[in-house]
Order: sequence, then C-alpha cells, then structure tokens
Amino acid sequence: VQPAATAPRLALVKGPGWKLIDDDAGQAFETFIQSLPTAIVEVELPLEFDQALDVTFGLLNAHLAYRFGSEPTETIRRYCAPLQQGIEAGRTISAARYLTLDAQADRLLELASLLFIEQDALITLSAPGEATRLEDGPGSGVMSMPWSLCGLPTVSLPLLRGRQGLPIGVQLIGAHGRDGDLLRAAGWLENATRESTGEAEV
Repeated sequence: VQPAATAPRLALVKGPGWKLIDDDAGQAFETFIQSLPTAIVEVELPLEFDQALDVTFGLLNAHLAYRFGSEPTETIRRYCAPLQQGIEAGRTISAARYLTLDAQADRLLELASLLFIEQDALITLSAPGEATRLEDGPGSGVMSMPWSLCGLPTVSLPLLRGRQGLPIGVQLIGAHGRDGDLLRAAGWLENATRESTGEAEV
C-alpha cells in the first residue's frame, strides 16, 4: 500500500460495540491516536446506530434460518453451537420483523454516508481486544458489524499490542466507492506508525 502524500482527514468513531472493549485495548488506542501527527476529531454517531448490532444479528439469523434451517435435524446437530443458535433465532423472525430490520439497515446506510462529507476515513478499533488464540475460538466482530451492515469498505491494521503481546487491530472505514482513498489513508497510517516507533523505511 502506498502512503498518502498528505495526512488524510480522519474521524474517530466508537460505535455500539465500544462498551465491550478491554481496558488495555482502549488505553493503547487512545495513546496511539494522540501520537499521530495529525488532528483526529471524534464524531458522535447518530442514535440509530445504537440498534446496529441488533439489526445485524437479526438479518444474519434470518438468512441462516433460510439457508440452513431446512436441513435434516441430524445435520443441524453437527453444526457449531453459534450456527445452531442463529438458525433457531432466525426461525422466530416474522416477515414483518424482517422488513423492519431491512428498513433500519437502509436508514443506517443513509446516515453512514453523511459521516464522510468532511472526512476521508473513520478510525476505530477492529475488535474489543487482542487477537484471540486458535484454541480460544473465534473473536468478536462487534466493532466491524455496523460498517459491514452498511456495506462500507474497511481495512484492519495490526498496529498495536496487548498485554499478552498479541496484536490489537486498528480499523479504518471508508465511504462507498472510495476504496482508493481508504487504501491511501491506510498507507499513510501505517507509515506514520513506523515513523513514531522509529521503524520508518528508508
């Protein structure tokens, strides 16, 4: 990724999953933001984003039930527990509820587009904490779900470290159709991090 010639306009967002972040991840991210050689403004998300995780899980579960719910019971029993739970939850979603969730997703997309009027990219954590080890199972996607729901391009960079020495990801979110701007912002961020830690490439 080629770094941008000038600093991108970045805005810090927290989102509905922020209350779940680990203390060390939050502290590392705050220190990181303060170390960057450009001003980072914090943007408050519209209140509708408080429902983003519920909307995401609702739509996801409905699709899981549609895709896998007709499989034989003995087959479903062989699925992992989260998939079984998603199928079961999806079976309870009515057509009216699904249409409501779909309309909420459209509204969030509309609101998300407005966040980029004065910004090139949004910046936040990629996950609530350090990368999980294989034996600990999958990590949490709550920090990326609102942006995936809106269909926005994202980049996750393992720029920070947690208490166990495992990576903590920094996530950049771009606007629709501006993938190139997002990649240039990611290049700039990666280079700026190297410079601040004395690892800049000659």
